[in-house]
Amino acid sequence: MNETKVNIKGLNKGDVLFALWKGSHCQGMSFLGMVEGLMTIERARELVKKRAYWEWKYIHSKDNTDLPNDLVDVSSEDKEAFEEWYATKPSFRCDFDYVDGHVIKCDLTGDEFDPRLYDRDCGEGRAEEVITALRNGEEIKPSSPGEDELLGMLASMFGRKDDRE
Repeated sequence: MNETKVNIKGLNKGDVLFALWKGSHCQGMSFLGMVEGLMTIERARELVKKRAYWEWKYIHSKDNTDLPNDLVDVSSEDKEAFEEWYATKPSFRCDFDYVDGHVIKCDLTGDEFDPRLYDRDCGEGRAEEVITALRNGEEIKPSSPGEDELLGMLASMFGRKDDRE
């Protein structure tokens, strides 16, 4: 069994999540998770930031319930404290199973991640291929042929425009 990790040191975790999402596909009934709309790099960065906020909330909250679950609802004082903490590039739990209908199954917490589950579902070596493309500024194609057409069709069904990068 391959124990090789994929190095993501120096990469923005939101960019990594977006790249993995683009390189992945819907699996089984996971397409139902796409009702949120199509993934964008901004949304991926926000999902990562939300994971960081939940950890900050857990660490800084008096009883773990006195802060809102979403950054939008945080007081300006708490938001400023969170943003200051987040700017220090803290280590926080950052794992994803399915994101907006796509299988991810990666824990991006550190500077490297285990690609075995992603590769199992997207193709052997796919995670490394996606991260290499991200580092080189190359386009990342979906792992399933016809995925772009399917996503466009679903987006139009839900009245969303296709604004992926």
